[in-house]
Amino acid sequence: MTIPATTGQKRTKVSDMQIGDYIICEYWQNTAGSTGSLSLLGTATRGEIPVIGMTAAPTSGNGGTFYFVKVDKGLLIGDRVVNHSISWEALNTGRFIQGRPWDNGNIIPVMTGDTTPSGIASASSVVTSNPPWNAFNGDITNYWYSKSVPTTSSSEWIAYEFPEPKIVKRYDILSYSSGDGGRPRDWTFEGTNDGISWDVLDRRSNHTWTDKIEMIIDNNTPYKKYRVHVTDRVGSNTYVRIGDIRMYEVAGIMRSLTGGVAYADANGAMSTADKGLGCWPVNNEWDKYIVNFPQDMIQSGKTYKDIFNTGLNVVTWCQDTPINGMSHPVGGHPSPSSNIGRVHRGLAKSTDGLTTEFAWAMSTWIGLSMGINQGFRPVFEYKEV
Repeated sequence: MTIPATTGQKRTKVSDMQIGDYIICEYWQNTAGSTGSLSLLGTATRGEIPVIGMTAAPTSGNGGTFYFVKVDKGLLIGDRVVNHSISWEALNTGRFIQGRPWDNGNIIPVMTGDTTPSGIASASSVVTSNPPWNAFNGDITNYWYSKSVPTTSSSEWIAYEFPEPKIVKRYDILSYSSGDGGRPRDWTFEGTNDGISWDVLDRRSNHTWTDKIEMIIDNNTPYKKYRVHVTDRVGSNTYVRIGDIRMYEVAGIMRSLTGGVAYADANGAMSTADKGLGCWPVNNEWDKYIVNFPQDMIQSGKTYKDIFNTGLNVVTWCQDTPINGMSHPVGGHPSPSSNIGRVHRGLAKSTDGLTTEFAWAMSTWIGLSMGINQGFRPVFEYKEV
């Protein structure tokens, strides 16, 4: 498989990554022209996605693997366009432009008992027909129900203990039903390694929610046991009732890069003409992280293009809309630029021999134009303490 030409190491856990390291991931698309899904971060085994990206037959589906490269604290960028022949509009509809929540899967197994198949589910009190493991079996209709009313002086809690310590970055709580008065209102999410001393990782008071809450937390400490510690519930005539609890080691937002909206001049100001100095704003992610990837982290004799597979006539859709009034550098549309265009980055060479690192196209553009294709390069943004 094509390895990013960094001096970093291949990792299997995001928590182990340093800037310059890379980690494998899978991308799968079922229908050509629509967005796919990402999964198996650190453990993917399928064949490699071509460095120019892949497209899928409408009925068969297609997928493969690529690498994410760590470029900054809490930020990974794909080493290639994973999916070409897809429009900006399709990515936006699929919420891959500004971003959508993403996780690498619930790390609690589907429980069939308090100790099966692994780990230990426990609680402060239990109604016989609604044991703790019900809140870890993936089915909200089988819930955990406390035997007492929670108060600040006499709280109720439910916990899951892993066979070995885990770093939980997000937890979800699902209600038995959206109108259930047994939903927690005031609670803390806590971790422990000895079962005695608990560290508070998240605190919620008078929290309003219905079917599901997703809480991303700042935690870099591995704990063996986690619990939801409840001191009050939404209703007044019921005990605590929880449909399901899920925990995640990897959670954040999957999105597209920013690429600038105009050219930059020698002073870092906006320009409508290409000065060969990148784009404005100058802190756009394409220039900051790809073009200016640290030279001391690039293998000898290589460039950033050997890390991020740019210059292959497959450009990367970005979040941005160009400013009005710029002439298109390779004869594309709209020209002059306007708010119906969307920015793309990466070396593009037209059939007329013109080249550019920055241009724009209609948001509905799909397929080859002037010998140039376009596609989705994933970015994973997550909280890192």
